[in-house]
Amino acid sequence: MKLAGWALIVCMVACGCEGKDTAMEYPRLITVENSVVFDSVHTTLKIRNRSSEPIKLDIIPECDCTRATPEQLTVKPHGRKKVKISFQINSSGAYERILYLQREDMEEPDTVVIKGYAEK
Repeated sequence: MKLAGWALIVCMVACGCEGKDTAMEYPRLITVENSVVFDSVHTTLKIRNRSSEPIKLDIIPECDCTRATPEQLTVKPHGRKKVKISFQINSSGAYERILYLQREDMEEPDTVVIKGYAEK
């Protein structure tokens, strides 16, 4: 039984299933190329529904400084969706933004971390 558990974990890592929810596939970490202070940063979150049921999601940024478009979406069975993420960089150095992915059938949201570095 332990071998089957390890095999499942290896399979999830190999196929890119990095979230807590095995019905969805998306990156847990998005690394953005170096930015310049006071520039806008734009990136994309790619979500894949691995199940045979539609998945409804709310995309909730940790702070008002980050925008996710769309904020709500439905991913068809075995379908894919993209969410555009944008925010302004106000200081130099390393930065981190967090998005919460909330499914209506999950108690706790899952998280996606966006990391980067801003230069003056």
